Amino acid sequence: MKIEGNMAHPGMAPVLAGAREVSPGHYEGAMQFTMAGDWIVLVDARLRDGRAFHRELQVRGVRAP
Repeated sequence: MKIEGNMAHPGMAPVLAGAREVSPGHYEGAMQFTMAGDWIVLVDARLRDGRAFHRELQVRGVRAP
């Protein structure tokens, strides 16, 4: 599973992270946001049955690390 975080405004390098299956169908991962603001998190994975899983999540109002 691949997790990619991008600032909502262009020009910033993405933050990459991974995730692991902690129980059947449940995954955990951690991502360190590098600055305050709004982020877009992209999740890409391949499920056990071979199907692709893609999600885009909006994370608003991240505070400074």
